[in-house]
Amino acid sequence: MRRVRRFSGSLPSGSGAPPGQSTTPATTTFPRAMSQPNIAALPQQGRSLSTTPVCSSAGGRRPSWSHCSSTVWQEQPLSGDALDTILQSFERKRPTPLTMEEILEFDCPYRMAKFVLREMPIRLAYRVRLIESLPPQWKEIDKIVQVYELLQSYLGMLLVQHVISTDEDLQCFRSLVRHMNRVNSVPLLTAGAFELRQLTGQEFLASHADVFLNDFFLSRISTELLSLHFLALYENPAGFVNPVCDPVLVCETARDSAADLCRHHYGYAPQVEVQYVGQAEHAKFAYITSFLYYIVYELMKNSFRAVVERDNIIWIPGKIPTDLVTIVVNASSEDIRITVADKGYGIPAEVLPNIWSYSYTTAGRDAFKQLHDHADEFISESAQGGQIKLAGSSTVIEQDGSQRKSKRVSPIAGFGVGAPLARLYAEYLGGSLVLDTTQGEGTVAALVLKRASSGSGEHFESAQHKVVQTTT
Repeated sequence: MRRVRRFSGSLPSGSGAPPGQSTTPATTTFPRAMSQPNIAALPQQGRSLSTTPVCSSAGGRRPSWSHCSSTVWQEQPLSGDALDTILQSFERKRPTPLTMEEILEFDCPYRMAKFVLREMPIRLAYRVRLIESLPPQWKEIDKIVQVYELLQSYLGMLLVQHVISTDEDLQCFRSLVRHMNRVNSVPLLTAGAFELRQLTGQEFLASHADVFLNDFFLSRISTELLSLHFLALYENPAGFVNPVCDPVLVCETARDSAADLCRHHYGYAPQVEVQYVGQAEHAKFAYITSFLYYIVYELMKNSFRAVVERDNIIWIPGKIPTDLVTIVVNASSEDIRITVADKGYGIPAEVLPNIWSYSYTTAGRDAFKQLHDHADEFISESAQGGQIKLAGSSTVIEQDGSQRKSKRVSPIAGFGVGAPLARLYAEYLGGSLVLDTTQGEGTVAALVLKRASSGSGEHFESAQHKVVQTTT
């Protein structure tokens, strides 16, 4: 059995648990009662102190980066009792969910860094406790242990220097956040959960794995947003959020990427036109371009495959019907509704209960073997500015909507994470994703995204195993 190492930094004063505090691990339910952010209490934009980094969009100076001392962020061994003390101190705190409007108010790296440094340990500690809540055999699964040690390491480095007051502090924190975004834990945890199921049998069923992965990945998305928004502020005052996101353009980009993938595997792809319904003033909204791209990309992959593989029909290039897959973007003053419909065979009745499960893929068990064999290779490209490489995609999306190819070509039928992750990304910002399938006729995916004025923002609960509507 692999020995689990523990990492952290020195414990900040005042953060220890009170005497007699229980060491019982936290439950796997994400806290429901969450306080509202006190943005006014954070350093204000344009604060002018000689040693304090300042940001201003109107004449103020940007921070001048000093050399980052290699001794600032370092890992320090910590005993199990000390780690439990740290985790207990954060368990008593609750994440601070941000609305889309509040995220946009963080337009300065310094202010955002202060918030991230305060908030990130709470969310990381939650994920550490989630892993510890698994059956004890998880300590024998290298992939889970690797993620657990990374989380402890990041938590420890965040606690080494818990004050950001100078340019050098800010530069070092920037380097740390970039380092923390280097590893993609999605394939590691998915493969690890699969191994754990095989090892434990009835003690850790597919339903247990889905609850664990949903909770873990939803928390991961939340820290992903915080860190990438902070990094993107160096290039763009809007950060990781695109205040004028064009859903039609994003859908066209996702369509083109999915069509390229379809042609790579099948030699051809259906033609799809993105239709817009709504008034011109409602055509754009504040959203995260890469999140929307990932959702639509996954839906398009599924629709293309369903159509091309239906009844083993071989479509002749140039004579493929143009209505096999449709995308309609319907925009109103309250939300954006995107419908992706295909004329595939529909989702078989025996598959419906598993459609949102991480333990199921239409590619068969070979996909899990490939994920198991290569999970350690899934190291995401360093997140810089407003770009992101999302799990399962072969395309890197820049914040302006442009794209570039990564080296890895994704399979058309992936590792079982595409659909459940797409729903998590939708629900995280207050939206929803529902499938309606008709046997023998096809499937319709209905994606609803809220505008900032209608309550778009962080949500830490997922509609787990929502029933798929079906018509027979």
